[in-house]
Amino acid sequence: MRAFAELLDRLSLTPSRNAKLTLVRDYLRDTPDPDRGWALAALTGDLTFDAAKPTFIRKAVEERMDPQLFWWSYDYVGDLAETVALVWPRRPGANREPELNEVVEGLRTATRAEVQRLIEGWLDAMDEPRERWALLKLMTRELRVGLTARLAKRAAAELGGVEPAEIEELWHALHPPYEDLFAWLEGRSEKPSSENPGRFRPVMLAQAIDERGEFPVALFRRLGQEEVPEWDVSRLAKGFELLERRALLAALPRLQLGEALGQVRNRQIGAFARPAQQFGFDVNPDHAASSRTSILPVTAAEMSAVRYSRSRSMDFSTFSASASILAVSRSRKAAMARCSGKGGPASSYVAISLSLIAG
Repeated sequence: MRAFAELLDRLSLTPSRNAKLTLVRDYLRDTPDPDRGWALAALTGDLTFDAAKPTFIRKAVEERMDPQLFWWSYDYVGDLAETVALVWPRRPGANREPELNEVVEGLRTATRAEVQRLIEGWLDAMDEPRERWALLKLMTRELRVGLTARLAKRAAAELGGVEPAEIEELWHALHPPYEDLFAWLEGRSEKPSSENPGRFRPVMLAQAIDERGEFPVALFRRLGQEEVPEWDVSRLAKGFELLERRALLAALPRLQLGEALGQVRNRQIGAFARPAQQFGFDVNPDHAASSRTSILPVTAAEMSAVRYSRSRSMDFSTFSASASILAVSRSRKAAMARCSGKGGPASSYVAISLSLIAG
């Protein structure tokens, strides 16, 4: 834990990216397995503890000191791990400091009832606040030392003299503490296998694609040098087939804007007509010889014309329905007025019923 605590402390105080890269690379070179693997997992955010929660840290410190004094200190410092590391009242009895591997294995296998006891024992065994701070940062997974996961993987790549892209491709097939990874980086074993369907390939970069067709040829030439499963090749082939269909979309029937506007203006729209019948567009394939290069069958201007004509038809339908409702309402009011002056409420109900039946 002492070497890991020193690493975190120096990373938090080092602003230079290259200096951080050097610190992590030197730590990975000088630290034995499995401690360096757990440290790399913590730096990349891949180290989790299901039972260890910050609540157990608060409970442990509130049992050792006055709770109000702790919360005043926490409010002043602003960080839980740093506050507990500074104010923790040690109890004598522990004879050695824990190793990083011991801490990680203990937190991974401990139950919720055992976490608080483990934390108290480890904090009592540490002499310096820096080590207690590193322990609590590791437990809460909030390192905040200004190091990204990609930079930590780059440090591992520089340790073995390989490209960072190779680490990225292998990463999702590896598991902490990455002993097989370090064995390959140090030349003690073969490269770990990445043959699984979920492996990562960093190809989503901003690369220009040549429209003349050299891109599929170059890609399949690259795939020919590697062992690629058949289902990958079939999916790529389907993707290129879809790209080649762009030329076929350009030959679809197109609507001419002037003719579309004239047809919409002169067409009497029915109540339940289909869209093609409602607008009366001429979709003759002879019109496919347009100079427009869009892959869509219609242009934005033509879509606007369609929307405008349809809104007009909806307005006409709304106005006619409103006029019909108004006429029925007037007839009902007239019937009610006549019946109320002649036969009272009973005859009004009869008259209203007759008017409804007649309507």
